[in-house]
Amino acid sequence: MAPLRLSLACSDYDRTRALVDGRVRPDGIELNWLALPVEETFFRMLRHREFDVAEMSLSSYVLSLFQEAPPFVAIPIFPSRAFRHSGIYVHAGSGIRTPHDLIGRRVGCPEFQLTACVWIRGTLADDHGVAVPSVAYVVGGQEQPGRPEKLALDLPASIRVERIGPGETLASMLARGAIDALYTPRTPSTFLDGSGRVVRLFEDFAAVEREYFRRSGIFPIMHVVAIRRDVYERDRWIAQSLQKAFTAAQRETYAALAETAAPAAMLPWLTAHVEETRREMGDDFWPYGLDRNRHALSTFLRYSHDQGLAKRRLAPVHGRRPDDLARADVEPALVEVALDDVALDEAFRERSRTVRARIVGDAELAVQVVDRQRQRTRFHLPHFARADLLHLAQFNPRRHNPEFSIRDGQRSDHSRGETMLRKEQNDLLTLTGPGTPMGRMFRSYWLPALLSDQLPENDCAPVRVKLLSERLIAFRDSEGRYGLMDEFCAHRGVSLWFGRNEACGLRCSYHGWKYDVTGQCVEVPSEPDASGFAKKIRLRSYPLVERGGVLWAYMGDAAAPPPLPEWEFATVPRSQTFASKRWQESNWLQAMEGGIDSSHVSWLHRGDLDSDPLFKGARGNQYNLSDARPVFEVVESPGGLYIGARRNAEGGQYYWRITQWVMPSFTMIAPRGTHAVHGHFWIPIDDENCWAWSYDYHPVRDLAPAELSAMRDGKGIHVRYVPGTFRPLANKDNDYLIDRAAQKAGRSFSGVEGIAMQDASLQESMGPIVDRTKENLVSTDNGIIMARHRLLRALKALTDKGVVPPGVDPEHQKVRSAAIVLPPDVPFTDGARDVLIARPAVAPASV
Repeated sequence: MAPLRLSLACSDYDRTRALVDGRVRPDGIELNWLALPVEETFFRMLRHREFDVAEMSLSSYVLSLFQEAPPFVAIPIFPSRAFRHSGIYVHAGSGIRTPHDLIGRRVGCPEFQLTACVWIRGTLADDHGVAVPSVAYVVGGQEQPGRPEKLALDLPASIRVERIGPGETLASMLARGAIDALYTPRTPSTFLDGSGRVVRLFEDFAAVEREYFRRSGIFPIMHVVAIRRDVYERDRWIAQSLQKAFTAAQRETYAALAETAAPAAMLPWLTAHVEETRREMGDDFWPYGLDRNRHALSTFLRYSHDQGLAKRRLAPVHGRRPDDLARADVEPALVEVALDDVALDEAFRERSRTVRARIVGDAELAVQVVDRQRQRTRFHLPHFARADLLHLAQFNPRRHNPEFSIRDGQRSDHSRGETMLRKEQNDLLTLTGPGTPMGRMFRSYWLPALLSDQLPENDCAPVRVKLLSERLIAFRDSEGRYGLMDEFCAHRGVSLWFGRNEACGLRCSYHGWKYDVTGQCVEVPSEPDASGFAKKIRLRSYPLVERGGVLWAYMGDAAAPPPLPEWEFATVPRSQTFASKRWQESNWLQAMEGGIDSSHVSWLHRGDLDSDPLFKGARGNQYNLSDARPVFEVVESPGGLYIGARRNAEGGQYYWRITQWVMPSFTMIAPRGTHAVHGHFWIPIDDENCWAWSYDYHPVRDLAPAELSAMRDGKGIHVRYVPGTFRPLANKDNDYLIDRAAQKAGRSFSGVEGIAMQDASLQESMGPIVDRTKENLVSTDNGIIMARHRLLRALKALTDKGVVPPGVDPEHQKVRSAAIVLPPDVPFTDGARDVLIARPAVAPASV
């Protein structure tokens, strides 16, 4: 078969020369190599799609992913990389001596979207506190007038960009002081002319760049290799073939650089330079592929978003076809550098085509963009195959246990076997930061964010809130309206927790910028009112509403908010309900799975059932203690699952405890005797911490003073706190105050006091995110297995078709748990049908 002819535009670099001269040939491809200047290549490819394959600006490629029909697919080949501290030039008479002196100055960029300029602005912000909006940008040709942006930009109002005059150049403007500085990948002629009018900000830039690499581990990526999407769709195999060929050509370059008899480049001390580079950066100091470049890519994508270029937070995406695996000796994967939900929705939603991608997220816990600290890649879903959310939703326990079956709406029994999640499934379900699929799902719901008591009165102190890895600030204004918005002032990134809550707004203590509850800036004291500047500034904000003593936040699409929450505990009179929250130092999923695992009650909590004032005295407690081998039957409900745990009762009957799980993380535990009904929400703070919300309520009566006192004292499912915090008094730093003597004497099965902390101690002991690939699940884990399955299916439907997930509909929220005794021939779904629905003024079914 004749080789496929492809045109490829790329500079003639040492690392590509073996492809140019034919020493390396891509399998099945004949290349028509066009060695063009990079600016010409980028312009012709981006504007006119002239080549089959081309070197491309990383920044422009990212922007192209937000077009209606994204035109390119990139592979993880990086023909150009460069440290860019050397690319910051200043006018000698500007008085700029340090990076901080750039604040408030006019700075030139050949194009605002230029990859080198994105890196420079991001590095200055992260390492030197030069916030992107603190500089006024001037764009245009550096040496020749009239350079346009390659792609149209729509920047936020806080970022000021102006074009230079039609006959002007940035190099000449810098020399005469018309601009104070210039960020550029090319050395300006007015620096090279020896006049001294233009100097580098970092005189010893090589030392600064070495220190930057040692600290960050980043060798900045400038360019990728992009395939025109129609070419790729026609012959998908070319991605791997080109990846292998570029990698082989690079290996030739490594070999040439190691040759000391005849140096490969006209540098007198080339050998010393190569040896020094390898000492600093390793033998593969210019790595291709994703594995060693995720941090650099993720950092750039964060910069692109922070600078108003990428309209959503992006993350590297990695896909691989199953039929490629057998012959893969290099990284053959596509790099679709795109936001998680763009990759699974916009950028790769090719009408009738399914999505395929591996998602690698970009959120490290406790590291925030506004803190100007570097982030490491955390979200790692190894290899998706080509199928919508790529077989991940097709969680199939038969793979490990052929006796397992799931039938929608039917009972499902699981015999003993090794059923566990694959790592990519575990990551998919546990990671909830911005842009992740599970984060998108959580953002479909109203989420409990604060207790109403945390904002007790108008103009009270603001409260820090962290949800789904976003750092926010909540406040209540002079008219009693609630606000939830970005914690950090748009001016210089100061935390608004220090702000003054006054006159219907939160005023930053640093320079007096003031915001209303919608995040709109209403006053910038340093700017004239007539300028209208304040109106251009708006912080990201989310609606916050009060129901049932809880403030609920909606963090999803502002254009399509769901109906307000209708959980029964939040709609009964306040005298009938009580809610608390505690910080749990584990991922939300392992906490939630503990909430739907009824089998552990017979062991872990056996010492508390007859002693805790909110549990004791119930006849059902004896069934729990006398039968430690419950049989589980799990049935899908409209909003999630009915999880039935069956134990033996008198006269051959069965005692059923039926837990409601409503997606994604609401649980209602079966009541005990005449006690209140209770349950939880498990809401991610970030990937390694969650809020464990606990509620008690009674549908037909007020909570008694003794009950409320016990709840506030940490009994039942509540806890005592470290004073002034929501951290449990018993925590991992004090070994949960474990009492080994009580454990040994049998007064406590685990030695940890309190039902809530017994659960939390063991769930936290699994680690921040438990490795579910090592599990050995058994029949009592049916509820957990099916909950994971239901979550994966809902993610698939949300991702592929935009289907609203279960649990958003208020009808799914009007549920009850139940404890009931039934004859052995009556399925719990029949015998308990009526009592599993919340009905006003009707008592719960309890034993």
